[in-house]
Amino acid sequence: MRLWISALCGAAMAVSAAPVAAQFLPAEVQGSWDVSENECARTGTSITQIDISADRIDTFAGDAIVREVDRTGPVTFVAADFLQLEGAAEIGDRERTYYRLTQRAGPDRLTFKTQEGEPVDLVRCATERGAAQGDSAVHGQGPLPVPTGLWVQAGETCANPANASWRVYDGRGLFGAKSNGCDAVEIHAEGRTHVIDQTCTASYDQSRSTYRDIVEVKAPKRLGLIEQGESVMRDFNWCGPRTAP
Repeated sequence: MRLWISALCGAAMAVSAAPVAAQFLPAEVQGSWDVSENECARTGTSITQIDISADRIDTFAGDAIVREVDRTGPVTFVAADFLQLEGAAEIGDRERTYYRLTQRAGPDRLTFKTQEGEPVDLVRCATERGAAQGDSAVHGQGPLPVPTGLWVQAGETCANPANASWRVYDGRGLFGAKSNGCDAVEIHAEGRTHVIDQTCTASYDQSRSTYRDIVEVKAPKRLGLIEQGESVMRDFNWCGPRTAP
């Protein structure tokens, strides 16, 4: 019985067992998607953008790790473990959720449906959103292949994030409210994950210190960050080419 039908037989449940080996989503559905070409080209974070890779679905609300895939013709049924990030007071457990991805109108159109939501028609975006408008920030510069500008932690607003919840990438390094003038050097890269050493100036006493951070490029406008001394990766969304909140 297909995943979608099985999903309707019970409510989503918290995932407590050890993860099983993931199946992979077909190449045809992978990419960045949004509700229109105008939204694809808009600078800043789009709340309707959906980024699909072989083993992951990223939305504004959170991310889902793919566990099972069942494809029949133009329809792909997906079981995934979803982690709510947007609007969550604290990060909870992943929950099993289900998606249906349908491509009946060609390779650049996708109808996206969650288990309980309404179908949403999407168009495929360019690999680097905004490039058609000449937005050089989207191309990425320096040691990290991400757009320069303001990055805000998932769940926070671009307009008024908490001091601990924003970072700026200026093409040289990634800094926040407590630091500036960061110079990053890439130590190691594997796939989408980059290990960098950053030497930054502390805002409070102007001293210089070096830190080792891990950056995972999850989508064209989304990155994960583990800073030295932390053990949990935090997700950040791009808010445009600003250099401060």
